[in-house]
Amino acid sequence: MTVYGQERAERLDDSLDSIVNQTRLPQKIVLVKDGPLTESMDEVIDRYASAHPDLFEIVRLTQNNGRVYALNSGLQHCNSEYTFIMDSDDLSLPDRFEKQLQFMEIHPDIGVLSSAMYEFSQDPGNPDRIKTVVADHEAIMKQFPWRNPINNPACCYRTELVREVGGYPDLRYLEDYYLWSKLLCRGTRFHNLTEPLLLFRFNRATLTRRRGWVNFRNECWLRWFLYQNGQSTLAVVLLAMLLQLLLRFAPVGLQNVLWKTTRQRTSVVLKP
Repeated sequence: MTVYGQERAERLDDSLDSIVNQTRLPQKIVLVKDGPLTESMDEVIDRYASAHPDLFEIVRLTQNNGRVYALNSGLQHCNSEYTFIMDSDDLSLPDRFEKQLQFMEIHPDIGVLSSAMYEFSQDPGNPDRIKTVVADHEAIMKQFPWRNPINNPACCYRTELVREVGGYPDLRYLEDYYLWSKLLCRGTRFHNLTEPLLLFRFNRATLTRRRGWVNFRNECWLRWFLYQNGQSTLAVVLLAMLLQLLLRFAPVGLQNVLWKTTRQRTSVVLKP
């Protein structure tokens, strides 16, 4: 987990609480402070680290270097076979680690595993929608040229595979998509659990920060990378770029409509 000064202490608190109350605890929680944090955030981290001294390893960066640098700094401290990703404002459902670890242990051919996610804007106990996924590797491969088929906030992977490709590449807002693409080109197999195992915090800012020229350029570059490595066709690349042009520069209202068409409504009520 990486956290920086713009996060809210209560969200970080909820996120850490969802980790330490898993049915299968991790061997270690690597928490990267990406630059100075607020006093209230430091108090939250100190409280959990004191209550679970054998679990937490705090990595302190003196200045905010960005998500990619923070992720790779944390990865250097991950020495187990599997690494799980967790964002500082999301919540893992209580059995997420247990179910994903069990799947990875009985499927040694799978290098990266993720799951569907509940998405919520206000109350995590009453999520708005589900971001569904396709399950098997072949279906995932078909989606790669069009969009990122792996929900990064809910993923885990075999640590050594990510080390072998140099960790997370520096491509704004697409570092995980690019990482999966590099692994795909090396023959790594992927899988998704169709059961939602994570609560993802979604709001208007989630859409707005993905807009603009830089994001569009990076999306086009990534699809060209897939084409050059035999994972896409030129026709698909051109069509995908056209769709990205619409997505990155459309009014936020239209983007919100497009987002809703890719999600399933849910009326589930989760226990606190």
